[in-house]
Amino acid sequence: MSDLVKLAQLQKYWEEGQLEALQEAAEDYMQQYPRDPRGYLYGGRASLALSDYDKAKECFLLVIGFDETNEEAMLALERIDSERVSNPELLAQFQNYWEEGRFEELQEAAEDYTLE
Repeated sequence: MSDLVKLAQLQKYWEEGQLEALQEAAEDYMQQYPRDPRGYLYGGRASLALSDYDKAKECFLLVIGFDETNEEAMLALERIDSERVSNPELLAQFQNYWEEGRFEELQEAAEDYTLE
C-alpha cells in the first residue's frame, strides 16, 4: 500500500472520529515513514483527542522539529499544557494521594508533572 493510500486512510479515520484506529494507523505510518511529519500530526491529533497527553506532546514536538512554523502543532502544545493543568483525572489522582496519606507518591507525581 502506498504512502498516499495510507495517508488517505488516516484522514478517513480522523473525519469519522475513529480515534483508536487513527492512533494505531498513525503509529504504523510513523514507523514506516519516520521522516514524514504527517504521520506525527495525525498521531498527535488522535492522542490529544484521547487525552493521551504525553504521546500527543511527543508527536507535536516532532512535527515542529520538521516544520517549526506548523501552527496546528504549536496550538496543540499550548492546549496540552492548559488541559493538563485542568485535567480532572490528574487532579483526582492528586486528591486521592492526599486523602489516603500517600504523600511520597503525591510528591513524585507532582514532580513528574512539573518536569514536563
